[in-house]
Amino acid sequence: LDTIKREIERMQVEHYPDLFLSVGYSIRPDIPNLITLRLGLSLPLWKSKREDMLVLEKKERYGAKLLELEDIKLRVAGEFAALRESYLINMEILSTIEKEIEEKKKEIEALLIAYEYEKTDIREILRAYRALWSLEFDRARILKELNQIVAKAEALQ
Repeated sequence: LDTIKREIERMQVEHYPDLFLSVGYSIRPDIPNLITLRLGLSLPLWKSKREDMLVLEKKERYGAKLLELEDIKLRVAGEFAALRESYLINMEILSTIEKEIEEKKKEIEALLIAYEYEKTDIREILRAYRALWSLEFDRARILKELNQIVAKAEALQ
């Protein structure tokens, strides 16, 4: 963008007259040294429509780049907001799963005590363990998703 902006500024003043000044010093053997001073002015004869069109084209490119940059900013902000919402939802799910895991562990302890007194069947204990393992797998999956969300958010920043 800065390059295009400088090109626009240069093109807008390119048709202006140029004033130049040059100073020179010559060391000459056997004759006195020479100092020269030159002042010059160059006048353009005409400014065509082509120069105006080039400036206009550069301005349009600059505007297009600004719009593209704004679009990218909005897209990144939208993706970041979506990741944030997804992270919050997954955190709620994780807390719920962890509560269920604790409840299932307590249930298994109660079933084991009841099994000692022959008040329950071993199949009930196995079903409870199967449910606990399922919850543990769900917890691991949610933790993996949370780590992926964090990695994506860090990549966006």
